[in-house]
Amino acid sequence: MAKRRAAKEIEEDIFKVVSNIVLRDGVAAVSLKQVAKESRTDIAVLTRRFTDDDGLIKAYTSKFDYFLNEILGSVDVNEGSVRDYFHKMATNLVTALHHNKEMQEIMLWELRYNNKLTRKSARSREDTLQEIMPAISSKIRLDMGVNPQALLAVLVGGLYYLILRGNRSTFCGIEWDSKKGRELLINSLLDIIDKFLVQE
Repeated sequence: MAKRRAAKEIEEDIFKVVSNIVLRDGVAAVSLKQVAKESRTDIAVLTRRFTDDDGLIKAYTSKFDYFLNEILGSVDVNEGSVRDYFHKMATNLVTALHHNKEMQEIMLWELRYNNKLTRKSARSREDTLQEIMPAISSKIRLDMGVNPQALLAVLVGGLYYLILRGNRSTFCGIEWDSKKGRELLINSLLDIIDKFLVQE
């Protein structure tokens, strides 16, 4: 007779299977039916916990709400020089996003699908970013005629694109998916933003 799993074990098994599906087929492929099959869990158990497919996906993606906050919040804006701050922030963001394949899949899902769930998922990170944006923006000169938020949006958006496209090919002749390419990306971001930083 098989040992009965505790509630915590069931949840761990469920999210392990969800992770496998996401990494194999993307977030849109997650469903109660598929997870029940792969986790050997009665679908009624999943329905009681998550109600429907959207509830399951929401529970899964919310586990990554910490992602941006943890990366950016791990660097103290008042510690060291302004240049050091942006270097650490860019390094943390590029490294974390490159290694976190599940987060990449969530971001690709948000880009591909425009629905209530994807909008809520994207907004959760935007809300986090807005909390720390004043501290970041305060380090960017306003007399250069460039909006700090727009500057960061263009740089971070470009960074996301280069990482999310993966190893499909080089881009502008550079292999961004390699360690050398990521270091070049970090240093290039820093060289650009350095021109706009408040001089200490």
